[in-house]
Formats: sequence, structure tokens, C-alpha cells
Amino acid sequence: MIRKVITTLYEGLAPIHEKYIKQAKDSKQDLQIVYGKDEMTIPYRQLKERIVKWTGGNRDKFDGTHYSIAYFNWTPATEEDKLKEFSKQCL
Repeated sequence: MIRKVITTLYEGLAPIHEKYIKQAKDSKQDLQIVYGKDEMTIPYRQLKERIVKWTGGNRDKFDGTHYSIAYFNWTPATEEDKLKEFSKQCL
């Protein structure tokens, strides 16, 4: 699982750098987004369809390369979801 910790939400959306999405797709791993004490997991097969918005044309301040940011609706897992996931792992 690819785990990305974010520190801010943008209008209820979770911003994720394109490199993490590409990494999850290439390795066929789910993407876990953590914000504060909450987390949500996006299965790698649903990454493309769960993206709400893309922004492009951003420039890296260190090496000058261009990159895009994808935004996902922030829907953190409930305690019930976490228990279901835990029970799947135990079986």
C-alpha cells in the first residue's frame, strides 16, 4: 500500500501529487491518504475514476520540473470500515 500523509484539504478535497498515483498504479497497490487522525484508502483499480479534479502546470521549486495534482473527495474511513478491513486481514 502506498501511504501519503497530507496536511491540508482544499475545499473538502485531498490533493495528491501525480507521482504517488503513478506509483500506486505501476505497483498495483492501493493508495492510503492520511489527514490528521483520519484515513481513507483508494483501491488502485479505482484511482482514475475517483479523481475529481486535476491541476497542471505546477513547477517544482527545487528542480523546475512540471507536475500535476489530483484531487479526491475526502471521505475518511469510519470505525466500521476499519473493523471490516482488519477482520479481512486476520482471515
